[in-house]
Amino acid sequence: NTKAMKQLKQWLEEWKVLVEKQAWKASRISKKESKNKGKGGWSDDSDFTDSEEEEMTLCNSVLITGPHGVGKTSSVYALAKELGYKVFEVNSSSLRSGKQLLAQLEEATQSHRVAQNKT
Repeated sequence: NTKAMKQLKQWLEEWKVLVEKQAWKASRISKKESKNKGKGGWSDDSDFTDSEEEEMTLCNSVLITGPHGVGKTSSVYALAKELGYKVFEVNSSSLRSGKQLLAQLEEATQSHRVAQNKT
């Protein structure tokens, strides 16, 4: 479904913008804090008080459903490649306990951090 894939792509692009915006804010605040430590004071962060409500309107999950063989997985992988995401897949047929899932998520997030720090 072309419409559904366009919606998914838009959602992923919005997340990318949100994450980049948050990283930019964090780096600016960190630089501002370290600069002010030398002066012995704290500065007002009013430059960084964008409405959190705006950021909270973006849903943090997506559910993709459909019959077997219609291209759900390949669409996700194609969009992820196009937008620079890595896919973390939990297959319903694989064994998974809470502990196993947590270990997989920890590995995925640690690998992501290493990849970000290399660039």
